[in-house]
Amino acid sequence: MTPPTEERIALESGAEVHVWRACLDCLDWPAAEGLPAPDRRRAAAIQVAARRQRWAASRWALRIALSRYVAAEPSELELLVDRGGKPRLAGDSALRFSLSHSGELALIAAAAGREVGIDVERRGRRAVPFYEDWVRREAVGKCFGVGLAEPPPDRPVRVLPLDLGDEWAAALAVAGTEQAPLVRRFDLVPAATAALARR
Repeated sequence: MTPPTEERIALESGAEVHVWRACLDCLDWPAAEGLPAPDRRRAAAIQVAARRQRWAASRWALRIALSRYVAAEPSELELLVDRGGKPRLAGDSALRFSLSHSGELALIAAAAGREVGIDVERRGRRAVPFYEDWVRREAVGKCFGVGLAEPPPDRPVRVLPLDLGDEWAAALAVAGTEQAPLVRRFDLVPAATAALARR
């Protein structure tokens, strides 16, 4: 894993996918009050404090990771949501991304010119194959912006399992049938997040 720095990261179009991992329970995340108004409203609607804090931390993690690819401060990024619920950057950016969080862990996938979807779940009492199947289906749904209640589009997609240890199940879906992309992993280091968010 590579810790983030303030330098921009190059993302080769179609050839690689970056996966960012963030601990949401770390104390160094900026407060929800620093998020743009739509995110603040969504955070305020979450009644349970711990869940609200994790949700806000996941939004900061997403914004900080995305700011590594585009010339904008994390709090200034304009995020839109497509009809199917898939988030995207405003404008004509080729950057595609997906966010998933479960418990204290968040994963963010980023790619240039290819749709991506990512999902992570903490394993519980069910059998391991249940969680593996669940995250695969969720990752594909997020890749194409459809929910689990809808069948995924009949489009080519490559699904890769992500090994996060015995406690977690995770999968990455990448649109297309091209050769499997190079997956590079990064950690968002908590001590650096507040400074990055204020840049």
